[in-house]
Amino acid sequence: MPETQMNKLSKQVEDMLNGFNNTELLVFYHLALKTLARRGISPLPEM
Repeated sequence: MPETQMNKLSKQVEDMLNGFNNTELLVFYHLALKTLARRGISPLPEM
């Protein structure tokens, strides 16, 4: 992926995350972790 496209993408993600309030962000993060765990990928130790 070209560098500029990556930058644009991370900017979009940043804007999206800024649009969330903290609770939504935590819920989203939790769901993402659960999804990863289900696939056998564990980026973080269980909390």
